[in-house]
Amino acid sequence: MITVTGLGPGDLDRIPAAVRSILLDPGRRLIVRTDQHPAAEQLAALREVITCDDLYLTGESFEEVYRAIADRVLETASNGPVVYAVPGSPLVGEFAVRMLRDSGAEIELIPAESFIDAILDEVRYDPLDRGLQILDGHELPEPLVLDKPTIIAQNSDMPVKVAP
Repeated sequence: MITVTGLGPGDLDRIPAAVRSILLDPGRRLIVRTDQHPAAEQLAALREVITCDDLYLTGESFEEVYRAIADRVLETASNGPVVYAVPGSPLVGEFAVRMLRDSGAEIELIPAESFIDAILDEVRYDPLDRGLQILDGHELPEPLVLDKPTIIAQNSDMPVKVAP
């Protein structure tokens, strides 16, 4: 069984108690996509954590990296229960999560606070007021139409394609 959850946009205090309990459960192996996140760092101080940061150094493309992450989670789960935790929410920009869901493995997905929630809270905006457009910074449409509030997100350090 693979439990997939998010670490939210900050430290462990922002994660609901029930999810913290799952993350700290010694009966489950914990894999984090990256240790470059406040909650992941805190978890590593409290328990054994497997990270996937090494896979970013060996992959030729992000598709390859995400496939390797999904494979690591699936392989680890073949030996017992696993929690796979990602920065933010597993429902936003987490391509390895999509691969895990498509794999046919038994997945329990627990949504979490995403950076989008944090932004909306910070600017005190309800997306149902005038709408909200969320764009991938790597694949901006041309022409770029900004006729409603817009969030442009980039979840990697891959160069953004810019039109000449």
